[in-house]
Amino acid sequence: MTTTKKKSAVIGFLVIFFVFFSVFLYSCSSTGLRIPGEERKILENLAAEYYHLAEGYLEQKNYKKAMECYDFAMRDNSIRQQSYYKKGYCAAMAKEWDVAQEIYSDLLLQDSENINLALSLAYIMSQQGKLEEAVDIYKELSDKNPQDQNIAENCISLFIALEQFDKARDELSLFSTNFPDATEKISEFEKQLENATKTDEEQDKTPDDGLPDKTEETETENTDMAEDVM
Repeated sequence: MTTTKKKSAVIGFLVIFFVFFSVFLYSCSSTGLRIPGEERKILENLAAEYYHLAEGYLEQKNYKKAMECYDFAMRDNSIRQQSYYKKGYCAAMAKEWDVAQEIYSDLLLQDSENINLALSLAYIMSQQGKLEEAVDIYKELSDKNPQDQNIAENCISLFIALEQFDKARDELSLFSTNFPDATEKISEFEKQLENATKTDEEQDKTPDDGLPDKTEETETENTDMAEDVM
């Protein structure tokens, strides 16, 4: 084969190759076929945009819309955990207690030593009327953190709200030892326990004694007390 013919053959091959390659590129763009890694990058960008939107809704206290956006943001693993946590926070603020409980329980399983998560879960439990579960969390936290006055106070208050007065007195005895300077709070708890004991004694008496029935009043006081604690 002459040199001219060889050059013509090479040129012909190159023309065919570039035509084929051009058709391939056009086909990729027209059919939506993406290059490797492009789809993940698009997903990450979308998730970031939804996270930004969620932050805006959170700032506006539009908690339900924020939750929806955090759901989309969770599709990106790099921001999944923080989106998950903030969704739980929004659920609690929106009073969607079941959703909040599920998320905070899951987060606490992942980070069992996180006091803030445990306190948040106790609050969520109490708002659902699950005071037994809430006081169990506070008692465990109080045992692990005996120098945390706020936890100790909440623990005592919940025991009183549950009318578990013996346990409340035990916790108050520890409280008085650990926080001897908190005289005003100690006096307040002692008065609450004294009044609760008197109420129990009055309820045991018959109507013939001429004493008023304070059951309804006591229940109201306990409910208000639990709300103050949370």
